[in-house]
Amino acid sequence: MIFGRRVRFALVVIGSHILLIALAVAWLIQMLVIARNGSVKFVEYNQTILIIEIVFIALISIFGISVLFMQIKRLGEKRSVDRKEGNLNHK
Repeated sequence: MIFGRRVRFALVVIGSHILLIALAVAWLIQMLVIARNGSVKFVEYNQTILIIEIVFIALISIFGISVLFMQIKRLGEKRSVDRKEGNLNHK
C-alpha cells in the first residue's frame, strides 16, 4: 500500500468533510433561490442523467455512513486503549 492506515483514514475523513461543505453550499444556494423566487422546481428530462444522479447520491450516502461508522469505531478503540493503560487525561 502507498499510504498507511492513519493516512488513509485521514483522507477519508477529509473527503467526508469536503462533501459536507458541498452539501451546505448546495443547501444555501437552494434556500437563496427559494427566498428569491418562492420555490424551487427540479426537472430532469434525460432519464440516463437522472439515473446517474441517483446512483451518485446513493454512493455519497453510503460513503458518509461508512465514514461515520469508521469514526465511531476509532473513537471506541482509542477509549478502550486509554482504559487499558489507565490513562486518564482530563483536559
